[in-house]
Amino acid sequence: MVESSLMTPQDTQTLVSSIRAHGFDHKASKVEINPPAQSFLLNVMSDLMHDKIPPHPLASSNILLYWTVCSDHTPGVEFWEQIRNRNSDWTNARTYGAAIELLAAHGKSLSYLEELYGNALKLFSGTSVEYHLSSHAILPDRRAMPNIRGLSTSLLQGIIIARLKRDDWRKAYLGLDTLLRLHPVPKTRVLFETFLIGRPLLESYKIFLMACRSNYKPSRRATMHLLARMAKACSSPQDLATTMLGVLAMWCIVRVHVGATGKLEPAHVSTLVDGVSSLLGHSLDAEMVEILGTDDVFNAVLPVISRLSHLARSSGPHDHQHLLHHLILDGARLRRGDVVSEARSQLSRHGLEPNAFTHRALLLAAGNLGDFERLQECWISLVARRLSSGDKGDTELEFSDWSILHKACSAVGRPDYAKAQFVQHSSRMNLKRRYSIAELIARDPVESEEWDPFLPANTVTIPSSTLLGSILKHVGQGEELRTPYLPARTSIIGILSGHGSDMGIKLRRLYDDLTTDPLAKEATFPQDEFSATELNGDRLDATRYQNWLLMSELIVDAEKNSMEKEQRETQAVAQDKSPSASLDQPFVAELFAPPDQELLEAEASNLQCQFPKVEALVSDALRLRGYDHKYLLEKHGFASRTTTPAN
Repeated sequence: MVESSLMTPQDTQTLVSSIRAHGFDHKASKVEINPPAQSFLLNVMSDLMHDKIPPHPLASSNILLYWTVCSDHTPGVEFWEQIRNRNSDWTNARTYGAAIELLAAHGKSLSYLEELYGNALKLFSGTSVEYHLSSHAILPDRRAMPNIRGLSTSLLQGIIIARLKRDDWRKAYLGLDTLLRLHPVPKTRVLFETFLIGRPLLESYKIFLMACRSNYKPSRRATMHLLARMAKACSSPQDLATTMLGVLAMWCIVRVHVGATGKLEPAHVSTLVDGVSSLLGHSLDAEMVEILGTDDVFNAVLPVISRLSHLARSSGPHDHQHLLHHLILDGARLRRGDVVSEARSQLSRHGLEPNAFTHRALLLAAGNLGDFERLQECWISLVARRLSSGDKGDTELEFSDWSILHKACSAVGRPDYAKAQFVQHSSRMNLKRRYSIAELIARDPVESEEWDPFLPANTVTIPSSTLLGSILKHVGQGEELRTPYLPARTSIIGILSGHGSDMGIKLRRLYDDLTTDPLAKEATFPQDEFSATELNGDRLDATRYQNWLLMSELIVDAEKNSMEKEQRETQAVAQDKSPSASLDQPFVAELFAPPDQELLEAEASNLQCQFPKVEALVSDALRLRGYDHKYLLEKHGFASRTTTPAN
């Protein structure tokens, strides 16, 4: 076709789009390049530059976006430099958006990228488009989708991602706010996942809820990334209240993932077990004991564990066994014999044959629980399995087996047993393995505290025992994880002001003042109804309003996280240390938005005391959006105060 000049511009676009779609393996733990596809794309790029095939601006966009994902951006950057000054057969606003994403990944400065964005606006957009891409623009009709000639959200997406990668969080959020005003349910997976992966946990969580409500189908990578971060935050030493809210947030992440047509996977359930298990390191106060009907946190979370086990069983015996391994290791870490016993009981009850990993987990648990007799039984069982049938054809004890035995014997105070077992089995080993295991066994005993991440707290301060008790019951007895669930409201201020309160009326009037065309009819309050697949005028208006509330909250969260980061860096310099890279721990429980609306409304009086005042949040949001916040607060009857100082 190339030699006979039969290809059309659309053929070029279709070809490049297909190469990009098959150019990577997204099922792996990380994105892997398909070498034949990349080689083919390089040939196509060469044919384009030698005028052997006709150009198409979308083909140019796909080529640039392909190289954005690759570790070596050079071919894409060189291609851009050759086409940037060509005619509209090669480039359009979408191509410039893709180029901005590529150049941001390549390391170009934000000032350069902002200049490129401005040039693209002048080249491809009129005055009307420039206005509607500004942060304070007003739509002619909030109840309708905009019909603006020349409007390119791909160009806006490119500069938002560039700002985010250069840590210009304020302009990035203002850009996202503009995008959501223009398209309340955008189909921009790359943009959402850049926020999910690149922002602190609190912001990522809220973005995830909002994105799923906006018809975004989350990828497995994005959901697992967020779940793993939440589980890690829950496992850090903090009070029971914060941990419970984190576990509820994890539960919500999985349900929302399913609600957005994602698939419930065994990895989701296993990560949830990690989060639930983090509750086991806490004690209950008198009020919580009365609410839950037990003085033992394990009995309180047992319904949750049982529900998760049921889900794992429905996925197959392998997944169920994997979950029980998690439970055994959690019991070992926390020195909870009842947790280990429950896992052992489920293994026996459901006819799951222990494998080598099961034996190692039980061996470790026996050592940490100080049960030497059980330790011996577990070791004998592991040896018998290895030497009789073997795992994966290996009929010798592995180095990891000896490592676990050494830890367990050290924990129980019997290092001599590990040495005796080594003498007994050393004749079966080759010289290299015998030397490495002898070196391991000869090491000093491991202090048990070193592999116990945290100790149970003696006392716990709980801001609202009724709320937290309800949360625990909600997770244990609530809706099935497989039940689709998309929250109508995903922001604190949306929840606290969404049920006819005086605060809700003030917020709505403020929103109308800032977003209504003076020539349009008087705005009416939309119903809080949302549908990702069917949006009539009222629902479009309602979705835009909830998005505006959430973006107001997120930009304030971002400022607080930025200030926290600067403070850590200043302290690190003063102490000649490296600053902490993560803002996930401790995540800010006071700002977390538990997703169950009825539960929150029932606890409205407690929440008003625990969460930052809405007036302060609105004041900060208006200031960060660039409005005269003092004038607007006074005009609409808000208290003029802020939670963070103005810059």
